[in-house]
Amino acid sequence: MTTLQPRQITRKSEVAKIVVELRKILNADGRNAFLEALQRDLLAHKVKFPLAEFAARSLMDDFQPGQYAWLVGEAVQERTIPGYVFSAAILQERLSSELRWCFRQAEAIIIRGDQWYVCDITSERVFGHGLLVEFARALPIISSNGSHASLWMQRSVGVAVHYAVKKGLGRDESNQLFGLLQPLAQRGDYYVKKGVGWGLKTIARYHPDLVQPVLEDILTDPDVNSWNKKKLQMGLSQARRDGNLPAQVSRWPSS
Repeated sequence: MTTLQPRQITRKSEVAKIVVELRKILNADGRNAFLEALQRDLLAHKVKFPLAEFAARSLMDDFQPGQYAWLVGEAVQERTIPGYVFSAAILQERLSSELRWCFRQAEAIIIRGDQWYVCDITSERVFGHGLLVEFARALPIISSNGSHASLWMQRSVGVAVHYAVKKGLGRDESNQLFGLLQPLAQRGDYYVKKGVGWGLKTIARYHPDLVQPVLEDILTDPDVNSWNKKKLQMGLSQARRDGNLPAQVSRWPSS
């Protein structure tokens, strides 16, 4: 049996042709044949993330909403990176109408995937985008993820904050997320603190006025790990380079 060798897929025109062929297979031979072709012709390869998202959105119209759970679940069965992007893109499109369902699907994918990249791919596109489009509904769920039994779900909070703030979340909403992250900045797990630090750094970069008034308290708090202290400082340094803060000497905390 010949092993499929992954290849680079970098052109939208190529993906568009694959989508057309997948649609023909779906209509002629049904879902199982479609799924086999989806994995073989697209998800098994090294597909640029925007192209995997494009394919997902293009194919959604060929399925009824009740079939999305099947499509999302099957696309990640082979645990390929494009498969996770594909599924997350479908969930992202359904957030405004089915936020809780999308969040539950994302949670299941993250826990089953059990890798940092699965957490980040899914958290950005689902939890992070959820904060952008449905902040009031998303916030309580994102907040509860901070005390989830899964460390990946704890990490997902910082990843989601990073995405939402970078994509233009407002100042007041970002301030609420800053408050949400501060207790998590005490966590010592490697992957959790990496995710939390990512979110803190992004808030400091895009909303430095939220961080500066409490920076000294955070830097002198022995319960906040040094990684997240440094990430706040790095974010403020980026804000200065962006022209959002006057230049000054940064005081880096000791390790």
